[in-house]
Amino acid sequence: MRKSGILMPVASLPGPYGIGSLGKPAFVFIDFLKKAGQKVWQMLPLSPTGFGNSPYQSCSAFAGNPYFIDLDILRKKGLLKKGEYGAKECCTNEGAVDYAALYHSRYGILRKAFARFSTWYPDDYYRFCYEQGWWLEDYALYMTAKGLYEGKSYLEWPEPVRSHTPEAIRQLYAEHEAEVHFWKFCQYEFSLQWTALKAYAGENGIEIMGDIPIYVAADSADVWAAPELFLLDACGAPKEVAGCPPDAFSDAGQLWGNPLYDWAHHEKTGFAWWVRRIRYALNFYDILRIDHFRGFDTYYAIPYGAKTAQTGEWRSGPGMKLFRAVKQALGDVPIVAEDLGELFPSVYELLAESGFPGMKVLQFAFGPGDSEYLPHNHPVHCVVYTGTHDNTTAAAWYRTAAPAQRKKAAAYLGLNREEGFAAGLVRGASKGEGLGNKFLSHIREVDAIVHVVRCFEDNEIIHVDGEIGPRRDIETINLELIFSDIDIVDRKIDRALKAAKGGDKTLAAQADVLGRLKAHLEEGKSARSFVCDAEERAALEDMPLLSDKPVIYAANMSEADFTGGIEQNRFYHEVEEIAAAEHAEVLPICARIEEEIADMSAEDKLLFLEEMGLHESGLDRLIKKSYALLGLISYLTAGKQEVRAWTITRGTKAPQAAGKIHSDFEKGFIRAEVVAYDDLIACGSMAAAKEKGLVRSEGKEYVMQDGDVVLFRFNV
Repeated sequence: MRKSGILMPVASLPGPYGIGSLGKPAFVFIDFLKKAGQKVWQMLPLSPTGFGNSPYQSCSAFAGNPYFIDLDILRKKGLLKKGEYGAKECCTNEGAVDYAALYHSRYGILRKAFARFSTWYPDDYYRFCYEQGWWLEDYALYMTAKGLYEGKSYLEWPEPVRSHTPEAIRQLYAEHEAEVHFWKFCQYEFSLQWTALKAYAGENGIEIMGDIPIYVAADSADVWAAPELFLLDACGAPKEVAGCPPDAFSDAGQLWGNPLYDWAHHEKTGFAWWVRRIRYALNFYDILRIDHFRGFDTYYAIPYGAKTAQTGEWRSGPGMKLFRAVKQALGDVPIVAEDLGELFPSVYELLAESGFPGMKVLQFAFGPGDSEYLPHNHPVHCVVYTGTHDNTTAAAWYRTAAPAQRKKAAAYLGLNREEGFAAGLVRGASKGEGLGNKFLSHIREVDAIVHVVRCFEDNEIIHVDGEIGPRRDIETINLELIFSDIDIVDRKIDRALKAAKGGDKTLAAQADVLGRLKAHLEEGKSARSFVCDAEERAALEDMPLLSDKPVIYAANMSEADFTGGIEQNRFYHEVEEIAAAEHAEVLPICARIEEEIADMSAEDKLLFLEEMGLHESGLDRLIKKSYALLGLISYLTAGKQEVRAWTITRGTKAPQAAGKIHSDFEKGFIRAEVVAYDDLIACGSMAAAKEKGLVRSEGKEYVMQDGDVVLFRFNV
């Protein structure tokens, strides 16, 4: 079965608190995947990060990363309060995760939540601890000892804690019970949030592909609690460590430092630890990617203490014996094998015998010769990636690849600068390609256009065209609208000229206007900027010209622009120039700020905006500008059941405004009792406003004003 998806680490999801979470941004991403027709969300390991802030060097093969716990969800549960956390407390780097800052801030916030939680442990918490105790106990004790001994490796802990003796474990638990429960609490909350997210993904037809690193960290709860599973010396240090030999990418090879498994011991147990690990992972994921799959066939052993990977040697792994044990215990498991790198024939044999799909990466395909990564060489049973989490993005790769690689890729894949991704989709709209017709049909249905234009630079957010260019982006959209309009004008000219042959001078004059308009459009200028008199303009009103629709250019800028002054943004000035020439509007916005305040209470939103030096949100400003652009106002009616706002055209008289509610209101209109919104709010009630003489009785000729609060009197 063919399906497609996107690799998106949870840590990379947007959010205001320094790192992605299992909260709203994750749910929104699932919505995006569904809308985009995708079926799979692939993640990197969800485990806590270790050395180098890497999830592949985790302190536990089973724990979830506490950094991914969504703080807003904790607040909604009553475990956190307003003001106890925020962007400033959690984030010091807008463009990247600052793990050092998170380490010092996030656990303090989680401890506040735990302090409220620990007043009464719910039954399902005890159930969670019991069901997950086989790994949770050792993890919580390990983290407790880790904090007690200032973050040192367990090899530096004092005896007998270092040796994980039963008596030492009992004493550690008894003396630091609250701390042990804190670490269990973190995993409990992580589990609850993950379960909700996973269920939502399933409801929306999205499968989750997880990532299982083949190795665990040397300093981990897994090694500390079960040293017999690993090749360790008498002191508990690794005899040899994992890595990769020197290759074309590294003369020194890769020295990972993970302890190697004692595969003989694992085989004696029927690979019980691996069976349990995979069974546990299947509770989290629909599909499992196993990192460094080749290590099950042959693994590279490097002497412990070596400075490089140059002195290692290859050893034989468990091969199919492990996967037969897994299949016997769990049945057919949906595993994807990460089989990249220089592989021996035996690795290919293991992959074929296991039946697992391997990986093919397009970025590896365009070197010399007929690469196995070229699509025509892909086996049917495989997973194809543009790149991996270790590579740059596809756009960045194409921009920085060697000229010969780019040439080969362009020729093989039919690439060109004008095609592909969003910009190419839009450019093809006038030709009826793909979703282009939908794009144009949506434009035809609206009264005005809000065109969001990127006006910020961020190396982490790659533009489809490789660089920021508001003028180019605006022209991309405008040209499609203009091309559509030229077709309409052409047909109108043909009809007018045919009718003019019958002697209709009016139509002859119209054909002249249309001819000038066509020439104007063919210069790449929108119908909005076409100069003509009122009579000529009236002749064009019945034509559904897309480029004649009023436009607001929403200049999307960074938070720094809003705090440092939007006038310093050169891209913003570029948009202003274009708008002036087109008689269009410009509105500076910051999508990042709008995202942050979307779920805030009115009070929190106000405080946040004040901190930014703003008086109202971008959305509120956009609504006001849209109303002004279209000549609209709104009035309010208040009844026992509800308060409603009614949108009308500026200049509408009272009877016609009443007709917006119901035609009977207009037919039987007697009068309107009107009070200004600000006056009503200041008085507190309609009765008080009447006492002060602020409520007016208006007749049929009254022109409605923006913000009027009205009670219509009518008789039918």
